[in-house]
Amino acid sequence: MCCYTKLTISSAHVALRFTGVLLVVIALGVSVMGVAQTYEANCDALGEQLHKELTQSSGNDAKWAKKTLRPLLCSPDMRSSQLDTIALFCNVFEEKRVSMSKGVLNYLMTIEQLVRRNDPYLWHAWHEVVDAMLQNRQWKKSLASFLKTSPGLIREQILFDAPSGQWKLEDTTFRLNVDSIPQLTFQNGRLIGEAKGDRIEVLRTSGVWNLTKDRLQLSGGKLPWTGTRFDTLGYYAEMGPFELKLKSSGFVCAEAVWHSD
Repeated sequence: MCCYTKLTISSAHVALRFTGVLLVVIALGVSVMGVAQTYEANCDALGEQLHKELTQSSGNDAKWAKKTLRPLLCSPDMRSSQLDTIALFCNVFEEKRVSMSKGVLNYLMTIEQLVRRNDPYLWHAWHEVVDAMLQNRQWKKSLASFLKTSPGLIREQILFDAPSGQWKLEDTTFRLNVDSIPQLTFQNGRLIGEAKGDRIEVLRTSGVWNLTKDRLQLSGGKLPWTGTRFDTLGYYAEMGPFELKLKSSGFVCAEAVWHSD
């Protein structure tokens, strides 16, 4: 893979500093007209190069790049500092030998969702996690899986999605961070599982997901008897802490108190 190698901004003195993952761009004395002209040239060059690489990967991927990615890179919603970050990460992917089909494509699809969300915290937090996984040999083994999950995670808070089932969050907002491990956390939300026409909900639960594993640690919560003839307000279980394997369609809880009012 050969990504866009360098972005040049001719009308400004630019200092680039990459700390962890955050790319800080400080531009001095730049006119509005000058930035617009440079921005257009940079986004075109980056979009053309990525489109060329995706053409070699898949026809469908190339169509997505032409109809969605290239216009997005040159849209008013895309900041020049974000273009720099995308180009930088593409070069790191090449250096670390991350494949186009199993990694870079999902990275770019996540970029689409991040730009549409327009959440600076999420942009930087997500890139921090990706950077941490790239730099750690053990964590890098989980990078392809995390990138595959990321478009749905950013778009609809989907933690896992496969033909066998889906797990997603509602009524809460997840947070991403890298401390001793890259992880996702959420507080007092609703965890929804769907598989083969069945649906399960865990209410008022908080969780921690080590992003290098497929197991979610949950604080417990309320499990209503959904999908039955019983009133879910009066028939439910209060569960203690438990672990959820995201690839499974169910879970086991050691402690629970059943209510049937």
